Amino acid sequence: LCAGAMAGITSDTLLYPLEVISTRLSVNPQAYKNSIVAASSVVKQVGLKGLYSGWGTAMIGTIPYTGLSFGTYDILSNAYKKATNKESAGAGPTLLCGVASGFLASTASYPIYQATVRLQTGLMPLGMNGKPLSLANSLMMTVKDGGAKALFRGWVPSSLKIVPQAGASFLVYELVKKELMKQKKSSAESADDWAVDEDDKGKGKDD
Repeated sequence: LCAGAMAGITSDTLLYPLEVISTRLSVNPQAYKNSIVAASSVVKQVGLKGLYSGWGTAMIGTIPYTGLSFGTYDILSNAYKKATNKESAGAGPTLLCGVASGFLASTASYPIYQATVRLQTGLMPLGMNGKPLSLANSLMMTVKDGGAKALFRGWVPSSLKIVPQAGASFLVYELVKKELMKQKKSSAESADDWAVDEDDKGKGKDD
């Protein structure tokens, strides 16, 4: 869980400005000609910190998503291998474990994701002090405006993208990992065979 969360935080932090620009272009494409213009506009309006609008909220969302995604996958995958007495889960079960972990992670973190998007686009009103609302206040305002179901508005299309993506990602990861391990084992065996041959040659010369 911790390893998955840290991996997610690191990658999201490095690429976060791109996500902010992409979100703004998607929400209001008429306002910007291209991504460079969008980035320049954000910086001119609020400075470089504008490229990290909603970063704190996004990181809070990354922790449960990546943590639950990796953690759930490991638990399900290990449970399947233990129940079937197999070293590898195989393509089908791996895909299903990935889909299940993606579903759980995306569902649990979606309200935070929605608040992040509103902060990225500037749609969330500022607080009394002129600063962006905190995550708690953002969620409370969302519930006040549309009820608890508003926290999951847009969840279905988002899940239709994220859930199969998570399954495919874990499947590719396991296939690549398995292939690399096979190559490593093959290289080790070749090295052992070479060492035996050299040893035999040395003994032949001694004879």
